[in-house]
Amino acid sequence: MNVLRAQFRLLALAFTALAAAAALTIAGASGSATAGVFTELKLQPGTSSGGIGGAVVRGDSDTYILEARSGQLFSAGLGSVEDNAVFTLIAPDGTILAIEETYTEVWLPLSGNYILDIAPTRGNTEYYLQVEIL
Repeated sequence: MNVLRAQFRLLALAFTALAAAAALTIAGASGSATAGVFTELKLQPGTSSGGIGGAVVRGDSDTYILEARSGQLFSAGLGSVEDNAVFTLIAPDGTILAIEETYTEVWLPLSGNYILDIAPTRGNTEYYLQVEIL
């Protein structure tokens, strides 16, 4: 019985060590696991523009989904504290309309959900995004 209990303790200890190693791998060097944003970006009713701020850690991105119609003019400007953030705009059919930009104006080709992905160019970044759809 003591042998079985000792084997069970070793097995429990091994699982605890494995779980701790996995947690450290996920958390990275900073000690906290932070996932990027994945959310819908909605403008206030009756307005054609709006802004949002956020922060992204190195190796991650914040992704915003915004609904727009074909023929609308989309413009976006992105500023960051250390000038180290860019965005990519992807059409509903997967066509990349802007890649690694800080400002763009694009006539939207399709109606549907567009993806706006913000990522740091180096290190972590804090950003402010201003969007207008006319």
